[in-house]
Amino acid sequence: SWLLLMDLRSPRMWSVESRKPHPKLITVGANRGQNCRNACSDVGMICDNGQMYFVNNCTNLRKHFACEAGCAHQIGPDLPAYVPEDSMDTYQQCLVTYTTGSMNCASYHKNTARLCACIPG
Repeated sequence: SWLLLMDLRSPRMWSVESRKPHPKLITVGANRGQNCRNACSDVGMICDNGQMYFVNNCTNLRKHFACEAGCAHQIGPDLPAYVPEDSMDTYQQCLVTYTTGSMNCASYHKNTARLCACIPG
């Protein structure tokens, strides 16, 4: 049997299969405990679940958060995010996920600040 892994962002993929970021996609750093729907709304835009895939990386997180303790991988629908809560094991870390299918705009964690994918509505 075969296992085929594809990165749908790759320019080598067929155009029908490839995913591309929205041309007007911006990243927004949400407030602690705020979901991305509200964070994008605050800047007059909407959050798009499908676009979260493109902002889920340390480079984008560092544009909005200090990431003093570096970048780490976690699992959860409330990622990518920064951890400003000093009682958390991941304090001052920027968190990304490999399980990108679970990320969504409505999720949040009371102790983190999310990075959001916002597009014009």
